[in-house]
Amino acid sequence: PQSGQYFVFINARKTQMKVLYFESSGYCVWAKRLEQGQFPVKPHPSGIQSLTGCTLQMIVDGITVLRHKQAKRYGQSSA
Repeated sequence: PQSGQYFVFINARKTQMKVLYFESSGYCVWAKRLEQGQFPVKPHPSGIQSLTGCTLQMIVDGITVLRHKQAKRYGQSSA
């Protein structure tokens, strides 16, 4: 936990989320409970899933990503 990573726990009903992380002064726990709806997360077969900071923010904000595809970026060739 002192590695700087966030540990996110979501209950089976997907209505509660807890985040555990470490700051210089100690451990912090952040919790959110939804009055309506569910967090938009897909179950993972192993139950453990790696998230980016952007993905975590989107889950907290209730944004569902149905399909994500990185578009190629073309630049000027330096010839």
